[in-house]
Amino acid sequence: MNNDSMVIYLAILIGISVLVLGLILFKSLFFSAKNESILKFIQQKNYDDAIKNLRKLVQKDDSNSFAHFCLGEVYFHLEHYDWALPHFRKVIQLNKYNQDVQEIKTRERLAEIFLHYKQLEEAQKELLLILKLKPNDYNYYYRVGDIFYQRHYPDNAGAYYQKALEINPNHVDSLFRIGEILYHSKRTSEALDHLKQCININPACSKAHYYIGMIYLDSRNYNHAVQEFSVSVRDAEYRVQSLYQKGRALMESGHSEKGVFELERGLFYVTENDSASLALRYLLAKGYEETRNLASALEQWEYISQINPDYRDVKKKLNDFS
Repeated sequence: MNNDSMVIYLAILIGISVLVLGLILFKSLFFSAKNESILKFIQQKNYDDAIKNLRKLVQKDDSNSFAHFCLGEVYFHLEHYDWALPHFRKVIQLNKYNQDVQEIKTRERLAEIFLHYKQLEEAQKELLLILKLKPNDYNYYYRVGDIFYQRHYPDNAGAYYQKALEINPNHVDSLFRIGEILYHSKRTSEALDHLKQCININPACSKAHYYIGMIYLDSRNYNHAVQEFSVSVRDAEYRVQSLYQKGRALMESGHSEKGVFELERGLFYVTENDSASLALRYLLAKGYEETRNLASALEQWEYISQINPDYRDVKKKLNDFS
């Protein structure tokens, strides 16, 4: 090959290389712009246009992890979890991650969807896989522990709460859960220590005040129990049971009228006829009995009997007053 031929050959080769690189760059820029427009649709909550464009991408290339991830995100935000699930699963299957498609975020979404459907073990598996990627994140240890707690494995739950505390000693929720587990295990001294740590970090931690109140009530330290329930009653989640236990503490300490007042407050917040509300009504009837308000006591027994005719000694009470 002479020099002229070599020059022509190199020129052609360089031209082809430039053309290929140009096409690759053009394709990259085109899809980058396309992705940005889709992300903009999602940010603006223009989900219809986002879905339309994403479906086209998936139809052209089912291995497009970006399209599957974004479809999962859109359906997740629309609360169509059954539609979001297969797209997030596809992302995991493709195993192609980048700045826009992150494994942790994908597994987070899967865990949230499984929790929505009460598939606790599946959610837990996803969180454990995230822990392998983020081994120093106390929040994931707490969340794994919480699922063990919901699955009624308190020892396993406690171990993960403890790991969360090793990373963040001031994590109130982990301290509280350990305190709660210890309380139900009758290890009241250790429970009290953890619960008081919660209060030291967050004085407004109502659920910790509630269990501290229960520990005082169990030991007949009525004054301190009443003080704790007076704080925990501020939390709507603990309001009814706090008023019930406060009323109980007052009645057991000989203050029946004050106890009745707190139980009546509790009854005001009752929204359903569950076991807790029946227990409150029963104790309230006892308070009415002790304060000689027999008509009101009878009213509560009759109400309880309509819900559960065999509740404790209600049938006997009604027979005695008939």
